[in-house]
Amino acid sequence: MSSESCEMDLRLRASWTEPELAAIRHSLFVRYQAADKYWVQQIDPDYVYGLIESGGIPAVITEGYLIVFDVSIPWHNPNVRVLDERMVLRISPNPGKFSSVVTSLDILAKAYECHAIAVGDALQGDSRLERVYERYGFAKQCNQLMKGTPYG
Repeated sequence: MSSESCEMDLRLRASWTEPELAAIRHSLFVRYQAADKYWVQQIDPDYVYGLIESGGIPAVITEGYLIVFDVSIPWHNPNVRVLDERMVLRISPNPGKFSSVVTSLDILAKAYECHAIAVGDALQGDSRLERVYERYGFAKQCNQLMKGTPYG
């Protein structure tokens, strides 16, 4: 992603401060300690933080939010690129408006020449975040179900 493609303050890993890294670590642990969903209980916050801190997964900070994302090619069409939002984490006690996250996703999609943006509301226990995304042009496409097994 080139710096000229960023029309707002999207800060890549190299420019993050120690206080921001500490806020990311703290927010990850607070978020996952009270997990009531099976799949969230499988998350290893130390591993996630290590990936983010080392740059092992793409992430940006904008207006008090950490946006973790990836760019993927779906199995069904090698000519399509999708910007996959993996996690949005509030890392500031007073973040900017959530619209900055949506704007950032659009900027990232343009920078990576993506055909679509996929987002989720997996950590929310209700549909509030889904409604926010819908106001910005996102449309629900499917639900995902999960079952825990005794095999792993």
